[in-house]
Amino acid sequence: MRWAAPDITFSERMTLHWGNGEVILEHRPGPTPGSIWIIVPEVRVVFVGDAVVQSQAPFLAYADLDAWIESLDVLVKAYRDYTIIGGRGGPIASADVKAQQRILKDVVAGMEKLARKGVTPEGTEVLSAPLLTKCKVAPEMRERSARRLKHGLYHCFARRYHSESALGPVETESEEQ
Repeated sequence: MRWAAPDITFSERMTLHWGNGEVILEHRPGPTPGSIWIIVPEVRVVFVGDAVVQSQAPFLAYADLDAWIESLDVLVKAYRDYTIIGGRGGPIASADVKAQQRILKDVVAGMEKLARKGVTPEGTEVLSAPLLTKCKVAPEMRERSARRLKHGLYHCFARRYHSESALGPVETESEEQ
């Protein structure tokens, strides 16, 4: 007999009762459409995955920038007295959240300028160097981070301002490369 793998789905929020406490799963799109945060109210901790990254550029290829900025607004206001844990670097200070917001707002502003000029997704490469200087990237990771940022900018811009079908095939780079 084969057992079916369990599936748990939710739309916006789900509460799991764990002993005497609870763990809340909350849909918080931004870095990816299906991003979630895990909130443990009893100990005032929120796990935010890739919503805030430290010592690297944010991965933008699947991002919904407006939703991401909105999620960070919620993080700053509603979870002000919580310990924030990122998916790639441990504890995060509120200053890191605000820095991430500024970077994402700079991405949006830069893309809007390029879109008004009629630039193609390939033209987003000009945004990568100035954005990378705002990320606290270790010198040995700068080249990799620059490639990752260029790749993400291309796809984010293409999704936001151009039809994907009009772009044709694009070489992709996985987030882990």
